[in-house]
Amino acid sequence: MRSLIAAAGSFVIVLGLAAPLAAATWHIKADGGGDAATIAAAAQAAAAGDTILLANGTYSGTGNRDIALYTKPLTIRSESGDPALCIIDCGGSASENHAAFDIRAAGNPSIVLKGLTIRGGYGSSAGAIYITKYSAGNVTVDIENCVFTENTSVWAGGAILVMIDCTVNLTGCSFIDNSASTGGALVQAEGSFASVTACTFSGNHTQDGGAVYFGYAGTIAATGSYTSCSFLGNTATKYGGAFYAESGSPVFNGCSFSGNSADLSGGAVYLGGGMSMTRCSSIRNRALSDGSSIYCAAAQPIQITSCTFVADSLGGSVIACLSNVSPVLDRTLIAFAKSASAIYCGGGSPGTPTLTYCDIYGNQFGDWTGCIAGQAGINGNISLDPRFCNLTTGDISVADCSKCLAANNDDGQNIGSDWDVGCSCAQAVEPATWGGLKSLYKK
Repeated sequence: MRSLIAAAGSFVIVLGLAAPLAAATWHIKADGGGDAATIAAAAQAAAAGDTILLANGTYSGTGNRDIALYTKPLTIRSESGDPALCIIDCGGSASENHAAFDIRAAGNPSIVLKGLTIRGGYGSSAGAIYITKYSAGNVTVDIENCVFTENTSVWAGGAILVMIDCTVNLTGCSFIDNSASTGGALVQAEGSFASVTACTFSGNHTQDGGAVYFGYAGTIAATGSYTSCSFLGNTATKYGGAFYAESGSPVFNGCSFSGNSADLSGGAVYLGGGMSMTRCSSIRNRALSDGSSIYCAAAQPIQITSCTFVADSLGGSVIACLSNVSPVLDRTLIAFAKSASAIYCGGGSPGTPTLTYCDIYGNQFGDWTGCIAGQAGINGNISLDPRFCNLTTGDISVADCSKCLAANNDDGQNIGSDWDVGCSCAQAVEPATWGGLKSLYKK
């Protein structure tokens, strides 16, 4: 039977008021043993605030997938805390759709999912978890230390679709090899909010937004922040190899974008609105049409601060901007792009980017050219080899003599995303020729 831990007996009278019973913990086993036969049975029987604790094992079949969580605040977590040992296998397919959780909340419940692997979901909307508002109120879903892999959505959100003013907080999660028509791993839609921290998005695939699609199909834009996240090797057959923002202004802090690609525009990020990006790096991303790293399609505020863009390729330029788009770059480094210039401004009314304390160097199709011509040598802008320690291995720390370090330039400003000295000048590996640069790019 379920274990119920109450504080100091069944109830306590304090100042004439009865203290509430403590929340219960339901122990569930993959073989059907425990306090309930399945996860769904426990969720149905549990009271608000209870915890469903999953023993190690693989949970599959009826009752362990398509689990409805509607009105009650609940926590569902692995007993071990190790997602590799506690797996929900949805067993979905094109002929038989199954996801893990269907969260259509009424009221304001808070759902916590922790230490789980969710795999093999397949659905028309959301491969693994569907989150939306069913009636008045807003649901908050906290997902921590979970792995989402090999989930598929026919429409949107290969792993997760969050909609209609709902909130999802993702911490320490991994999204690996998920796919959808839109948003290979995650879709934020219709006024939803996401706080995504220390998550990895790897090998996800879609048409638009290889890993994330932001602001989809709603009159109110999504909002969200992405902090210390890694976007690795995600792909889009059209736009936004890692991230597609249809509208709104996503916030990136300390994120890395590496090896993402788009067949059209925005090898790493496609922007249909604004953006704030701080202490982020873009390495070896590519787009076949425009913007090997970032494509800016709307005249919205775009602020890029203390970022490094290096060895991005194709796309004509690392950052491509349409009419009237004038991004602001501060203490940012753009270097060694292949078959691309640093920044391009196009359309009938080209914008005028503003750069301060930036280093633009070694880009094959031009550094301080086009819409940023004339800004070299003013406002602290330079064009000098950053002296990376070992770019071939992806090490973008710089040598102790680099002019990108505050101690070595006249303005006392650190330029780029990595401000640590990683090697001495004698150790730094410098790709001095285009022959030496070949190893930095995918074929």
